[in-house]
Amino acid sequence: MMYIAFILILLLLLLIENSSTTTTASKKISRNIWRINSKIHHEKLQELLYPPLEDNSAKCNDDKMLKIRRNSVVKHPIFNFLHYYYSFSYDELSKYSLGILNQNELADVTLTDGDVINLKYFDFDSNQYNIKKMLADNNKLGKTYVNDIYKRYEILLNSMSKPPNLKCFGKHEWAMLYNPTFTNRTNHQPLLSLRVNQTIINQVVEDSIIHCTHFDAYRFFQPEAKPLNENSLSRQKQQEYENIACIHYNMDLFKYAYAIYPLCSSELLLNCLELAIYARKVDMLASPYDVQHYIPEMKPINIETIEGKKKYIQEQENIMQKARPLREELLLHYKYITNYIMRKE
Repeated sequence: MMYIAFILILLLLLLIENSSTTTTASKKISRNIWRINSKIHHEKLQELLYPPLEDNSAKCNDDKMLKIRRNSVVKHPIFNFLHYYYSFSYDELSKYSLGILNQNELADVTLTDGDVINLKYFDFDSNQYNIKKMLADNNKLGKTYVNDIYKRYEILLNSMSKPPNLKCFGKHEWAMLYNPTFTNRTNHQPLLSLRVNQTIINQVVEDSIIHCTHFDAYRFFQPEAKPLNENSLSRQKQQEYENIACIHYNMDLFKYAYAIYPLCSSELLLNCLELAIYARKVDMLASPYDVQHYIPEMKPINIETIEGKKKYIQEQENIMQKARPLREELLLHYKYITNYIMRKE
């Protein structure tokens, strides 16, 4: 079955790749148009990347509003995760890019446009992005940088050939708070109160096997919770276990996008960020924490109940479907970059 699934995913790749190469001939996008697009991108990134304003801040000017929103990141359980768990440069991401697979060109780009266009890895001779420049810029990282690209490509490819795991129920956040001895322990979300007590947390963790497939969640489990997981996860086994239904893996598509930006387009980057924010909301709503104040537009997902488990599966399926075209597009980018590197080695 695994062999058949692997063949099917390769056929899917070829289908996607062929459809992307049979588009209309390249055209130059006028300077006026791409400057408008770059402004839209910048504004959309600001809108997504920081918490929304409280009502009493609505009368502030733009600069003051942005400052208030940025300062509120540290206490916000959705946006502090994005800014402190992920490592990206806001300055780099705020600048527009067509990406390396777009056949169109930006007309009349000059060095002075670096304030709105991401000119990292940009080749002025072809008016397009250049993988060779990317590798040269990251040469100081040596094999580590290249190996990370290979690994992400392998994870993207492998995960698409596996059936979705719809039985984890978001118990990773509960396993991080597991405390069977009721001793004093450090809470990794000290600014948040709990919506359930420690007894219920322990019961949820203990009531069945934990089916977590994401190492970067598993590594924060309390020591007593790790043996309760179906598999012992490690960084070296990520390619084996990452799953398309995993909330955190789908959040990480944002990381996969910004890691190669601006070789992927601004559109793909923003779509991955938007999905990551929604997935993080689901993640926290299914946790033992009380986050209703921060996400008033959504209801808690009480996975300690049968109805809550059903709701979590619905959200997993929803996120998985939204992630599918993003994952496919990222896979094409990583395949393109990987093939280039392999030809040069």
